[in-house]
Amino acid sequence: MGHSWDITKNIMTKLSQSQQYICNTLIHRGKILEETLRKQNVVLTKLADKLPWSTKTIYRHFEEQDLSYEKIGEYARASKYPFTDEFPELEKYNYRSIQDIPNYSQSTDPEFYRLKYENLLEKYNGLLEKYSDLIMGQLKTQT
Repeated sequence: MGHSWDITKNIMTKLSQSQQYICNTLIHRGKILEETLRKQNVVLTKLADKLPWSTKTIYRHFEEQDLSYEKIGEYARASKYPFTDEFPELEKYNYRSIQDIPNYSQSTDPEFYRLKYENLLEKYNGLLEKYSDLIMGQLKTQT
């Protein structure tokens, strides 16, 4: 992100933990992720092919203010952009350089399949909940 981010990072290092927490709650990680991906000219449909999420889910992530660093790390792996300038905290998750970021297009990493499974399970549970609400609504109208 440039000079303004360097100033922000410098200020953040001088704050107490509680002050840093307050500042972090004001930072919208999803919007920063979206801005950065767009600046990198990343095509979201192609990115979705390398992630365990659909394009629709990617857009939902852009709306999450406190998007997890694990998810941001997944975007780093898929886009081959480390995001450590935008999110210095990612260094704790060992996403220090592009060379350290595995390529998920080969799909040999079990972590890829675990995330894909979790995503599918989340979708299944959502559908199951909608279906059970529908059935319960029909049962109420019959009685």
